[in-house]
Amino acid sequence: MHNTKTSIKIQILIATILLTLGHSSGIDIPLLGPTPLVTDIIIFADQRLAVVLPIIQNFKSIITSDPFNVTATWTGRDVCAYRGFYCESPPDNQSATAVASIDFNGFRLAAPTLDGFLDRLPDLALFHANSNDFGGAISAGAASLPYLYELDVSNNRLSGPFPEAVLGMSGLVFLDLRFNALSGAVPPQLFGRGLDALFINNYLLATRLPDNPGPTSIVYLTLSNNRIFGPIPRSISRTFSNVSEILLLNNLLSGCLPYEIGFLTEAAVIDLGGNRLTGPMGWSVGCLRSLEVLNLAGNQLYGQVPERGFGREEELHSGIPGAALGRGVRGVFRVAKVLPVHVDVRAYPVPPAAALCGLRL
Repeated sequence: MHNTKTSIKIQILIATILLTLGHSSGIDIPLLGPTPLVTDIIIFADQRLAVVLPIIQNFKSIITSDPFNVTATWTGRDVCAYRGFYCESPPDNQSATAVASIDFNGFRLAAPTLDGFLDRLPDLALFHANSNDFGGAISAGAASLPYLYELDVSNNRLSGPFPEAVLGMSGLVFLDLRFNALSGAVPPQLFGRGLDALFINNYLLATRLPDNPGPTSIVYLTLSNNRIFGPIPRSISRTFSNVSEILLLNNLLSGCLPYEIGFLTEAAVIDLGGNRLTGPMGWSVGCLRSLEVLNLAGNQLYGQVPERGFGREEELHSGIPGAALGRGVRGVFRVAKVLPVHVDVRAYPVPPAAALCGLRL
């Protein structure tokens, strides 16, 4: 920090000498603006903060609505004191200070774009900006942010196709794009990007579930309230072997429940309600050893609930013969408790799941 201050003072001294020599020798030295007074000189705690100050101020200038007067704190040289900005030492230099995290959640700021802001904060690790009014798209330049691992821009006005920049964020583990005006298909390679949490519900997404994109690390997956169509791939147990919560309610999924659904043994919450699934419920559902909540309502499934896997502490809504639940879910990690089980007792042979849960096809 001492070296940075010395450098700034030397630059000012040189400029002063040049101006003095220019006036005494008759040389006309053009000025970009009025000569700064010594009292106007800005001393930064770190050069990294000097770099991002004009970026932040430029973003402030395009904000069109600030109901909580957040940007009133975005003044002066102490960027780390700005509301919503948090500073830490970056991984490449533990003695440096940089803007590492931004939390605009619930600020209700409005701006036509995040372009020129999000993508130009080189040390950013977390960007949380849900429940604002940011438009436009995520710039391709955001893919080059080396430390970014959490991106939450849910409940904004982002538009256009799926932001390809996300595919280039090598360290990303948390992605939340819910409740925007994005549309089109999600690239299948997204599921193999090392994400732990992926939320893309209420997205106008019209695509199929990827068939065998390879194993993923996803623990929390929400794709509800879209237009996902086609069958549930049989590869689901390999693709999402680590999943704890998988929400696919209110889509256009069709066909039968695949046998392999029973091998999602880490899943505590499975919500497939409000789709077009048909056929028997399937005995392999009884293999879901970690299951706490299962919603199959609003489909055309039939049969008996397997005898294993549903104790007193679990919640089940099979939807048989088909009373639709049909609710959207906005919670981040937990799904709302569902209705008590209602099962059609029509004869349907259910193999002893306890004996067959180890069988994989």
